[in-house]
Amino acid sequence: ADKDNSTYGTAIVGTVSGTSISFGTASVWQSSSVNRINIAFDNNSNKFLLVYMRNFPQSRVLTVSGTSVSAGSETKIRSDNDGNIFRPESAFSTSANKFVTVYKDLDQSSKGQAVVSTISGTSVSHGTVADVGSVAIGSDIAIDYDATLDKFLVVFTDSDDSDKGKAVVGTVSGTSISFGTPRVFNDAATIAPGVRADGSGNFI
Repeated sequence: ADKDNSTYGTAIVGTVSGTSISFGTASVWQSSSVNRINIAFDNNSNKFLLVYMRNFPQSRVLTVSGTSVSAGSETKIRSDNDGNIFRPESAFSTSANKFVTVYKDLDQSSKGQAVVSTISGTSVSHGTVADVGSVAIGSDIAIDYDATLDKFLVVFTDSDDSDKGKAVVGTVSGTSISFGTPRVFNDAATIAPGVRADGSGNFI
């Protein structure tokens, strides 16, 4: 969000060479104010999924060509006019060829929610939003995918349980995601959890 240009949604391509990076020309993908932006990469189609807030939770597909970037049409994440998302984060399943985006929904008692998204060309479609358990999320929620397990792991702070750090496994089937039982990874107040997979069945 470009603060010097009315917080319009803006993207720029960076090209790495050795330990240096050079940039193309910035391109506006949304000519109105946006916030709470997250981006993830689909390495099957070489496309990016952009998730952000603009009145409602929105999404777009970004395509890079050389040092330029173009954006597909804007698509609401939810079919209803609801949802005030906070801290969205997405991960991509190479097996299912799907994204899963998690976020804290301030309009739904601060619950953690998740949605499965599919890119086709320059468009994106979304499945039905699912709750990540029934608890209120604290400061952050995060997600990553492990190809060895073909599973997602979501980590969050549980505001209904003294802000303990918890993790839950997500499994995608079609355009839906289901979750196992949350487990505690930090039995104390937790701030800003993050998660990454090593590709060998381990999450940190």
